[in-house]
Amino acid sequence: MPRQLVLRATLRAAAPVLDEDPLAGALRETHEEIGIHPDEVRIIGALSPLWVIVSNFLVRPFVGIVDHRPDFRAEPREVAALLEAPVSAVRDQSLIGWDERVRDGVLIRYPYFTIAGHRVWGATAMMLSEFSEVVSGTTGTTVPSALA
Repeated sequence: MPRQLVLRATLRAAAPVLDEDPLAGALRETHEEIGIHPDEVRIIGALSPLWVIVSNFLVRPFVGIVDHRPDFRAEPREVAALLEAPVSAVRDQSLIGWDERVRDGVLIRYPYFTIAGHRVWGATAMMLSEFSEVVSGTTGTTVPSALA
C-alpha cells in the first residue's frame, strides 16, 4: 500500500486541539514537526477544508510563506522525510499521473503528483491541486508575486 506523503513546508493542516483555532494549530504543528517558528510564517490564505475519509479528520489547510529558506528540523517521531520542491512542481501537468488500488472491494482510480521522485497522493494531492489552481490564477484569487 502506498504511504501518504505530506509537504508540510508548503501546506499545513491540523485538527483542532481543545479550544485551539485551526490556524494556531497549523502553526503549532508546523513548529513541532519541521521546526519553523510561527513568528517566521506569513499566512497568505487558507485552502478549502477537506474531510479525509480514511482518518475521519477534517483538515483545514493554510498557505504560508517565509522570507528566507527555513532551517528545517524534522521531528523524527512525526516526519519520516522532508521533500523540497519548487512551486512549479505542482503546476507542471507532466508531473501528474494516475494509479489505482482496491479499497473495500472497490477499484479506485486516483491522481498523484510526482515530486522529488515520490508519489504524492490522497488528501495531500487534493490540497496541492487546489493550491496549484490558486497559484496559476484560475480561481480568481490574488497570489503574492513570490509564489507566481
